[in-house]
Amino acid sequence: MPAGMRSSPSFSERGGWWVIAQVPLLALAVVLPPWTTRADGGFGHPLQWLGLALAAGGLLLVLAGLVALGRALTPFPHPREGAQLVTRGVYGLVRHPVYTGLLVGVLGWALAWLSTAGVACWAVVAVFFDRKARREERWLHSRLPEYAAYERRVRRFIPGIY
Repeated sequence: MPAGMRSSPSFSERGGWWVIAQVPLLALAVVLPPWTTRADGGFGHPLQWLGLALAAGGLLLVLAGLVALGRALTPFPHPREGAQLVTRGVYGLVRHPVYTGLLVGVLGWALAWLSTAGVACWAVVAVFFDRKARREERWLHSRLPEYAAYERRVRRFIPGIY
């Protein structure tokens, strides 16, 4: 290969397997609660209303994260070549607002259906996205020297806590 030319990272090097793994996991998180519901028709339980609010809030957080990323958006956890750190908008509150929004939404969906299995699935989804975020952060550290300072200022998923 001529000097100065680099081949594009492979699917695997860009974190493609993380993307592949999350698709069936999120699909399960959507399908499992209505399939295993404990709700006896209607939305009368306060947890169901809380769940609907969380699901809607999670969706809004995902959308806000996608909008804030703009052209930096990629389905892969590995940052694009020449990527710059995004700290505006919801990225000033949490480092991974899209993942946070998915976690809030999945939990809300499970609660809306009063599904114990759905809450258990949410726990698996939470572990998955925590691991995925940690891997993504290793790549960000290696690419963006300013990431370490951002990491000290802004929490991963819950503002001021985690």
